[in-house]
Amino acid sequence: MTLRDVQTVWGGSRLVRSRPLVETHHDVIFVPLTEGVDIVQDPRWGLFSRDGRLIEASGYFRGKEHRLVCHNHRTDLDINTLPVAPEEHYIYGGPIIYHFGHFLITSMARLWCLEQAPLTAPLLCHSHGPIPNWFHLPYRGQLWGACGIDQASFSTFDRPTRIRSITIPRVSLEEQNFVHAAYGRMCRRIGDALIGDTPIRDNSRPVYLSKHLMKGGVTKIGNEDEIISVFQDAGIDIIAPETLSFVDQIRLFRERRIIIGTPSSAFHMSAFSARANDIFCLLPNDLLNSNFLLIDKIANNKSRYLFSTKGFEAFSNSEGFSAYSIINSPREVAQELLDRIE
Repeated sequence: MTLRDVQTVWGGSRLVRSRPLVETHHDVIFVPLTEGVDIVQDPRWGLFSRDGRLIEASGYFRGKEHRLVCHNHRTDLDINTLPVAPEEHYIYGGPIIYHFGHFLITSMARLWCLEQAPLTAPLLCHSHGPIPNWFHLPYRGQLWGACGIDQASFSTFDRPTRIRSITIPRVSLEEQNFVHAAYGRMCRRIGDALIGDTPIRDNSRPVYLSKHLMKGGVTKIGNEDEIISVFQDAGIDIIAPETLSFVDQIRLFRERRIIIGTPSSAFHMSAFSARANDIFCLLPNDLLNSNFLLIDKIANNKSRYLFSTKGFEAFSNSEGFSAYSIINSPREVAQELLDRIE
């Protein structure tokens, strides 16, 4: 036996049954993202109290230590020198992040509040560029539309601005730390809305989510083609998720019980599925990002995260991927994974 269950988890995976808290703050300083600077490298942006301290409920945190990602603890701006926002009241929607997976788990994390009531004020967000640009990726408009949100729902400012009053829903998912049940309810409502009355046909054939067409990303197993070859011979369907529409990805997780793959944001789509999926995820080593476990908990997945004791060779920033690995004996590993599924 060469496959082992992953034992080392990077981050926390706490499920919280209660709803997140909602806070209202007055006399707030809105500082936009710095144009041309990646959000995690930008220490300026945020929502700050009139004395310059970051409003904790609005921060972008990560990990069991509740670590502030951008180190934007405070601003030196004087609220009395800033232009005043035109609306009396806003609702904070958080940062809109370009990366698909982070958009799903972080940029959507405050919209759980819409299960209580529809928007009654503009949704103030941090993002680069004007609001119409936020909709250039079709899946965003689909997700927001399923929540009853369109371009007119949003607000932002390209310069520091004084906000008279703002409601801040705390996040329903904090990366590598916790997830609230409310996040799962939100995702399933979105999935139901996007699928609509389209019939779901159960398909018992396992499917492998491949990265063979991807030109860049976070992680990739470089000799995945040998794994794919074994799976194809066994009659497993091979699908590149990025070639499917967002709705078809939801449908895939609703129709297929057994989903196989390597670490990928595509697995986050199980959050929008009304069924519990059996997920088999092959990792190059004994280290799992706990974000996958957070999604499993609200989706009720039965997931197995496995790595091979045959070893691997790691490369940094290769072929467009931050972490690029070549696993040893890939065909043997693939066959053992098949044996586990059967």
